[in-house]
Amino acid sequence: MAVKHGNEGVVEVASNAVTEVQSWTYDQEDVAPAEITSMGDTEATPLMSGCIRGKGTISVLLDEADSTGQVALDTAVGSDTGVVLHLYGEGKTGSYEYTGTAKITKDGRNVDKSKPNEMTFEFVGVLTRTAIS
Repeated sequence: MAVKHGNEGVVEVASNAVTEVQSWTYDQEDVAPAEITSMGDTEATPLMSGCIRGKGTISVLLDEADSTGQVALDTAVGSDTGVVLHLYGEGKTGSYEYTGTAKITKDGRNVDKSKPNEMTFEFVGVLTRTAIS
């Protein structure tokens, strides 16, 4: 089994790298899959074409000089246009990426005298997993 380390992860907004990324998450789920039942049925049959929902987070060490990455995510909160995200789990030369338009729904800052300042961005949007050739 080829196990990868998280330190190779990369996040881009459009084609601009986001600096100081510490972690990213992406979750995808089937939203309340519909069921087909008829009178007299003793069990429900799931309808296999449900609605997909995606959401995730991006955590970074605060770098306000990163105007095309971190600041772009920060200023996108509340925007109707969203941003194009590229999430790489194994660097840009790894085996896959998740990409698509996402709406930034929240950003938060964590300031602690014993740690570097941090920001966390939350997003919604279905991303597509694509093999990198």
